[in-house]
Amino acid sequence: MRNPVWTISTLARYLKNSLDNDTHIQSILVNGEISNFTRHRSGHLYFSLKDQGARISCVMFSSQASKLKIQPREGLRVIARIKVSMYEPQGNLQLYVMDMQSDGVGDLYLAFEQLKEKLKAQGLFNIEHKKELPLYPRNIAIVSAKTGAAIQDVLSIISRRWPIADVHVYPTLVQGDSAAQNIIQQLMIADENKHDVILLVRGGGSLEDLWCFNDEQLSKAIFDMNTCIVSGVGHESDTTLVDYVSDLRAPTPSAAAEIVTPDIEELKQHMNQYAHKMTHLMKQKMVNSKQLLQYYQDKPYFNDSEYYIQQQKMRLMMAIQGLSKIEGILNETQYQYLSLKDRMFHVADKIYINNKNDVDAMKNKLTELINQQMIRQQVKLVKNISLMDAYSPLKVLERGYSIALSKDKAIKTIQTVSINDQVEIQVHDGILVTHVKEIKSNGK
Repeated sequence: MRNPVWTISTLARYLKNSLDNDTHIQSILVNGEISNFTRHRSGHLYFSLKDQGARISCVMFSSQASKLKIQPREGLRVIARIKVSMYEPQGNLQLYVMDMQSDGVGDLYLAFEQLKEKLKAQGLFNIEHKKELPLYPRNIAIVSAKTGAAIQDVLSIISRRWPIADVHVYPTLVQGDSAAQNIIQQLMIADENKHDVILLVRGGGSLEDLWCFNDEQLSKAIFDMNTCIVSGVGHESDTTLVDYVSDLRAPTPSAAAEIVTPDIEELKQHMNQYAHKMTHLMKQKMVNSKQLLQYYQDKPYFNDSEYYIQQQKMRLMMAIQGLSKIEGILNETQYQYLSLKDRMFHVADKIYINNKNDVDAMKNKLTELINQQMIRQQVKLVKNISLMDAYSPLKVLERGYSIALSKDKAIKTIQTVSINDQVEIQVHDGILVTHVKEIKSNGK
């Protein structure tokens, strides 16, 4: 019996139905590392989940992606809840991701971050080392794969935007173990040829596909280049060490081509605008110059220079005569000033002599009054001293009296002392120290 012949569509439909009806793989958890990650403008996420032994394409629709609590990225290790199915038109096995959570960082991503920090610490990413992009490059080098969409897009854009540039392509490997060294060699050749700018471009791919652009030696080689280097590696979401060390980073190869080339049509428009503006300014300048020339031509020294000179000579002679008169007036004024000055000095001397006599008289009178006041004050002072001496307690002590003290205070009443208290008795020539043996009041 002859076996039936299946069409590819029938087989694909059968396999898809088999997978969709297998309840064991409709909601399972898998562990893997995100690779070749792309976020579509619709919000859908397209990527692969891989481990050391295998890799499977995945899709996560925007309805589920919007609920994620993590930010998916290249190299992130995740635990994902998936449904296994098949994309029937292409016959590809596909995982439909319903949810996922972080499970750490992948090995390649970890290595990328460690090398990135190392090169950053060495100053390879510092902005002060970045070279300026030339405004109008005439000699452009492209280091890229010899074939592929990336190089074709770049060449097409340069040809359209800046067709006057000389473009030199330096073909190189852009993937694999020997790619980094090959890129370094081509970059060094391009740098020695002294191009205005070098484009280092490659299309998108997974982290593994782009890994040669994370090579340490390649990064250092780019840092040492004398030519301005623009990187355009991968898609907008892809970032490599080459992007950090290059003088300028473009999100895509096409964007790199647009960044380094001015639009010749726009430049033509600007040139036409400048030409029109300069023509207008030149015409206006000529009109102004003609008006200025006519203004001077109307002046008398252009029409009859001899007459004008004679007129100016007459004005000069009149001015000289006027200056002579002014000089005579000035001499007369100076004479009057000197005469007045002498008179003022004479009057000032007389005033000084008269006032000096008055001042001397007032000085003598003031001196006499001060002396009289001093005598009166001296007499008053002697009288007060005599009174103070007469009323001094020490004078009283010389007549046989004494002062009783307790604790450095005068004893005014017997109420302030007690039996056995120490009492000091001050006489005119010293102090007697005693103790109270008995207290008697007046009349008792």
